[in-house]
Amino acid sequence: MKILLAIDGSDSSLAAAAEAGRMEWPDGSSVRIMTAVDVPTEGGRWSLEDSRGNFESWDQVFEQLGIGHVANALSRFNQFNRGRTEVTSTVVKARSKEGILDEAESWGADLIMLGTHGYRGLERIWLGSVSLAVATHAKCSVRVARPGRLSRDPNVNLAPRILLATDGSSFSELAVDAVDQRPWPIGTEVRVISAIQLAPTPASLEGAIAPTFYARLEQMGTEQAEASVHRALSRLRENNADRPKPLDLSFEIAGGHAAEAIIDVAKKWNADLIVVGSQGLGGLRRFVLGSVSHAVISHAPCSVEIVRV
Repeated sequence: MKILLAIDGSDSSLAAAAEAGRMEWPDGSSVRIMTAVDVPTEGGRWSLEDSRGNFESWDQVFEQLGIGHVANALSRFNQFNRGRTEVTSTVVKARSKEGILDEAESWGADLIMLGTHGYRGLERIWLGSVSLAVATHAKCSVRVARPGRLSRDPNVNLAPRILLATDGSSFSELAVDAVDQRPWPIGTEVRVISAIQLAPTPASLEGAIAPTFYARLEQMGTEQAEASVHRALSRLRENNADRPKPLDLSFEIAGGHAAEAIIDVAKKWNADLIVVGSQGLGGLRRFVLGSVSHAVISHAPCSVEIVRV
């Protein structure tokens, strides 16, 4: 795999660097640590408190700031990784969102990792909005990392708790494949979840639909959720026996809105990582994961990975 670790020097991005360092990536993987330096334009200098020198000197100031951020992230990454994964670094001159997306595409990244929030003003823009923009427009998978167990003490070996959300769509099958194909530390727990969600009844039809209709819808939703979960578990179990470090597998069928169900289970189960597809089945059959994935990224208590091809 090729993992692009986008950082800005904030605590959130350093947590992403630590999590990236702790992960057991496939053999031959490489990590590229990058930061985007958005140098102020001529017209924007008035907003800066210190007008030291000309435009070229500002260019150097911001580039050195970016180099410092990369150096700090590299140190944090190496504390956890200890040389297991090849790592390179780069500083690009661009706005954060555009710089991350362009670097990911030109380098051929399989996964972008970044934090949830960053600095404002002189040093960096608010990465909260950038993380959503990158997750929306990236052509590869994106992991938005939050500070948690995986980014703490590098001297403590931890097995992640992964909540894998599925609805049986081709997009969620990609999420299952991503978990299935990667190496994980011994003791890693994977809980597969699917939500039973029924379409709301229009107010004009309330009282006009027989209760048996809702019972049938709920039964169909339950059957769909169970089928999705067991299909994912079957895939994971198929390769689990051959793993040198087998996964500890479990499942859960949850009711309610998909994003709320995923977040609720993640909180109760103390998940370290939620893995979802970029989209899902729509209409009465299932939720639209495009909107759900954004809701999960915004409100999840842990890191979230959106899987794309």
